[in-house]
Amino acid sequence: MIPAEELSKALKKKRLKIGKNQKDISILCDLSTTQISRIENNQTNYSHKNAYQLWETLKELEEDYETAEDVMIENIVWASPKDTVLEVKKVMRENDYSQLPVKKDGEHIGRIDSKILMGVRNPDKEVQEYIGPKYSEVNPQTPVESIRELVKEDAAVIVIEEGDYKGLITRSDII
Repeated sequence: MIPAEELSKALKKKRLKIGKNQKDISILCDLSTTQISRIENNQTNYSHKNAYQLWETLKELEEDYETAEDVMIENIVWASPKDTVLEVKKVMRENDYSQLPVKKDGEHIGRIDSKILMGVRNPDKEVQEYIGPKYSEVNPQTPVESIRELVKEDAAVIVIEEGDYKGLITRSDII
């Protein structure tokens, strides 16, 4: 049996990790918000049955909880500002991509979009003139629900951890 103090900390940590408040959880596990608060605050007037019910609900929610790491494409195909329009179009066509992130000196500096490249007449021009803004960046533990909100405004996000680019998530990866 887990000591009550450890249980209360673990329950609160799980609830916060999955981004649910006590009211949300109370609806799902058929406990009152007051009961959940008592369990999380290690108050002595809660039953082990209620604590177990809360634990199981949070456990199920956590299993359904997806993060950026769960859905990202790990092998990012990058463009360089010095790549020609022809080279970038070829990479996009071969990989069925409509956009590519752009990296210079190991840093994400922006993106290149196929719509923009379609209007470029000189295929030997470098793409640096056509680079758009950077994608939003998230860490691997960012909830997919948060990423859905980001990609409503942006076409993709880059997953980064400690300066290392881990993956890319586009709208189509999370629909």
